[in-house]
Amino acid sequence: MSPDPAVTVELHRLRRSGTPVTLTLRGGHRQDGVHIAAVHRHHTVFHRDGRGEQVLLPLRFIHAVAPHTSTTTVKESTTDERTHSHLP
Repeated sequence: MSPDPAVTVELHRLRRSGTPVTLTLRGGHRQDGVHIAAVHRHHTVFHRDGRGEQVLLPLRFIHAVAPHTSTTTVKESTTDERTHSHLP
């Protein structure tokens, strides 16, 4: 299986912009918020902020690539908020 040319082009674009990336790998695994350090003919190199470790990933394993968007978590109300919310 050869790498998808569209994935390669998008990796190059996101590497140049420095945008954090979400990689969706074959099999459904995801790597969220990574930075692309290099894109080569058959592989890419990525890393996470705050860590010096770099990961070499064959391009053929990448199913999709997109700019990373942070997910917003919904704040759960505490027990105290729930018990006092019905008071006048």
